[in-house]
Amino acid sequence: HLAPVNMAGENWVDEGGFSKQLTLSSHGIFGLLKGLDPELGENSFVSSVSAMDGRHGNGGERFNSLAAGAAGVLKSYSHERPDIRCRAIDLHPESIVEAEECAASIVEDILCHAGEVEIGLDRDGRRWALVQFAEDLTGKRRKLTKDDIWLVSGGGSGVTAAGIIGVAEASRGS
Repeated sequence: HLAPVNMAGENWVDEGGFSKQLTLSSHGIFGLLKGLDPELGENSFVSSVSAMDGRHGNGGERFNSLAAGAAGVLKSYSHERPDIRCRAIDLHPESIVEAEECAASIVEDILCHAGEVEIGLDRDGRRWALVQFAEDLTGKRRKLTKDDIWLVSGGGSGVTAAGIIGVAEASRGS
């Protein structure tokens, strides 16, 4: 799966073309994972590589939804298949000039480092991890009512389904 290389880290002008390309790209990586899934075992690994800013778009002005979409699909897949090593690597664009060194860093990260799925490799070689953490509920928990309406976006299986099923079960009878 490759998002168009000439679009990496660039601002989009044509909103219609962007939306279509984002859909094709995300569906492309999803289709690949779906097709490969039965063949992947516990010693397998899957990775996406982008070149936004070495921090998944959080460190600069090079955010690209195509690359972020691939990382998001891969992160969801990692929750569905915890037996597979999944890694979404974002490189600083300046680091890709040294192709051999860059490739070695990618391979090392995929094969030698455990831990978080979303990893950034900065131009100076520093390794960054995007980490999720739970926060305590600050307000009073309330059940859904029959008049509440939820719009749920996602794949409808795995993480999305588990979350919505949990909400529905917790609100049963209300």
